Amino acid sequence: MASVEQIQNVVAQYMELLAAHQPDKIADLFAENATIEDPVGTEVKTGRQTFVDFFAVLASMEEIRVEPLWTKVAADTAVFAFKLRARSGTFGYEVNTMDVMVFDDDAKIVSLRAVWDPTTDITPLKG
Repeated sequence: MASVEQIQNVVAQYMELLAAHQPDKIADLFAENATIEDPVGTEVKTGRQTFVDFFAVLASMEEIRVEPLWTKVAADTAVFAFKLRARSGTFGYEVNTMDVMVFDDDAKIVSLRAVWDPTTDITPLKG
C-alpha cells in the first residue's frame, strides 16, 4: 500500500500541475486502468489520452490558480478540497470542489471523483 506521505505528495503534485497547464504530466499520475468522474454524475472517463484531452481544456485557459484548502488521507484514499480559478481574457470562473482519489500500491491514482455541482459550485468571474 502507498504511504500517507506518498499519497499526499501526489495530491499536491496534481494541484500544482493543474495550475502549471500540464495535462500530459497530470495524466502520468494515473494508473493504466484509472477512471475519472468529474463532476460526479457525468460520464466516467478512461484511458490516458482521454485524460490528457480532458485536462487540456483547463490548460487552454490563460491563467489558472489553485488554492488548496485541506487534505485527508486514510489507507488508499485521499479526500481534498480546493478552489480553482481559471481565466482567459474576460471569461473566467471559480470552482469549489472536493475530490476523492483512490491509489494503488505504487501511489498511482486509480480513481478520481470530483464532487461539485455545476449549478451551485461554479461562479463566473467578472472582468
